[in-house]
Amino acid sequence: MANHDKGARTASETNQPNENADWGIPDWRDDTSYGKTDGWSDNRWRWEFFRRRKDLRCFFDRWAESSLKFKTNESFTPRDAGFLAFGKEGAEGDAIRRFDYAGVPNPRIGAQPAFAIMPFSQLTSKKRYYDPDRREPSARGVLEVVGKRTAKEYHLLLEPHEMAIKFDLNVPIAPQLKDARDMLRRKQKTMHGKYLQTRQHHSKWLLYLRVLDARAQDVVWREIAEIMPSTTRSSQQSARDVWKQARRLSDTL
Repeated sequence: MANHDKGARTASETNQPNENADWGIPDWRDDTSYGKTDGWSDNRWRWEFFRRRKDLRCFFDRWAESSLKFKTNESFTPRDAGFLAFGKEGAEGDAIRRFDYAGVPNPRIGAQPAFAIMPFSQLTSKKRYYDPDRREPSARGVLEVVGKRTAKEYHLLLEPHEMAIKFDLNVPIAPQLKDARDMLRRKQKTMHGKYLQTRQHHSKWLLYLRVLDARAQDVVWREIAEIMPSTTRSSQQSARDVWKQARRLSDTL
């Protein structure tokens, strides 16, 4: 059986300040050092996992200086929250393809402004339509027809996993919402065989970050096991399992 603790160190053997501190990472031994995580948004949680990824850190350091010329960064330096690194010039969407960010913020800073850590997929509406009042052949935006005096035709462009529902503002809203919810549930169960649930389990995510941060310092499993919650068996294998789950989450959020 492989010795996964080979070359690892106990917390007392780690030399502070360490590489984690260089990246603005809190002390894994103290959960309060992470701040008020119960107030973090889903995007903040995503960012905390992503900013610990080596590929994202390398991306920012590689392209930060060359991204100073972009208008988006005219009020920022690479050391500031809100600064974005966009990648190789001419490689449009480099950060989008790799990380689903329009640009990559400084991974040394956890508390980024909301716009900087919003995934690109959230910056563009998922409702796509042809609007005859606009010149563009295709536009993105929320379909808004309140106040229209006459009927207007809209050609919706829907992905295979999307559906559109029309509401009538001249009749009560509550029964329409109930009917729409029932219809969505039926369609979702038909497509997936079940009703999908929100996958976020923030109660575990602080532990995941702490375990990732401990292993980034090569702390041994037996010491990491000491921070396992009372509901979890405090064993080295449990610590390894949590670390694997945390790594998996970092790649899929």
